[in-house]
Amino acid sequence: SEWHTSHTVSLYAVAHQIKVKLLKSVGVHLREAGAEEFKCVDMRRSRHLPRHSKTDIVWLDAVHQGQTVVLKTTQDPVTMLKYILEAVIHHRLATVCPDYFPRLYFIGFEKGKRLVVCSEQLSSGSVTGLMRTLGSQDTADQCVWEMVRQVCCALRQVQRTLRFTHRDCHTSN
Repeated sequence: SEWHTSHTVSLYAVAHQIKVKLLKSVGVHLREAGAEEFKCVDMRRSRHLPRHSKTDIVWLDAVHQGQTVVLKTTQDPVTMLKYILEAVIHHRLATVCPDYFPRLYFIGFEKGKRLVVCSEQLSSGSVTGLMRTLGSQDTADQCVWEMVRQVCCALRQVQRTLRFTHRDCHTSN
């Protein structure tokens, strides 16, 4: 496409190679029962949220090997490549700076060719919810300042450690 540079084209080529290998590897099993095996996910408590299209679904509160997880799933071929690249970035960042990123458990294909990315589900509340629990305006202002400071420190650490650049810092990552 005219919008892609040679760099993004090469990234998508790598993502496609990973996709081919994932299709040949052990499959993902989403079950309505308890499951302790690797890549077997208990879906009994899970709830889903639609994403960008009908083929993209996020599942919350699923359980993988006793851990509450979030599943990003898609059947769209282009979104699969994007999710695979995101998983590679996620794995790299979490390996170098494990305290800053949720754990990536696995990536694989479920029968029916649905890509599944399984990662740790964060349990912290929203910033809005936190702000509502604070009493005075002074406390709220101080809390927001501290949150912004901590995010900046985390970004600085990631930038220094991984040469993470500003173009990588957007809501999709």
